Amino acid sequence: MNNELPDDIELLKAMLRKQQSRLRQYACQVAGYEQEIERLKAQLDRLRRMLFGQSSEKKRHKLENQIRQAEKRLSELENRLNTARNLLEDASSVTDSPDTSPPSENPIASKPEFPGRKSSRKPLPAELPRETH
Repeated sequence: MNNELPDDIELLKAMLRKQQSRLRQYACQVAGYEQEIERLKAQLDRLRRMLFGQSSEKKRHKLENQIRQAEKRLSELENRLNTARNLLEDASSVTDSPDTSPPSENPIASKPEFPGRKSSRKPLPAELPRETH
């Protein structure tokens, strides 16, 4: 990048707007990659449970292929995520403005949601004695 900045204020403003736009774009890419990675991890967990579950011998080949494809896609997305994070860090080091900074905490990364059914079992009454072994 050029170390010399122009003296024209309008040109500087345009450069700053372009840089802020690029920062927002990178932040959106990072968030999208993180969401997709979490979705793929949940899918991999589900496929692995299916692979080692009952009557898995009939479905084993198909499930193994699905797992390999999901793992390949996951590693590809993790590489893209790292690249996008590096680009975001590089771009944000040039201009640190408060309105373009990435969110400090991603709710998806802090609390993964696993698709599936909720438990239909009700908790045991508190008055029952607890036995430990």
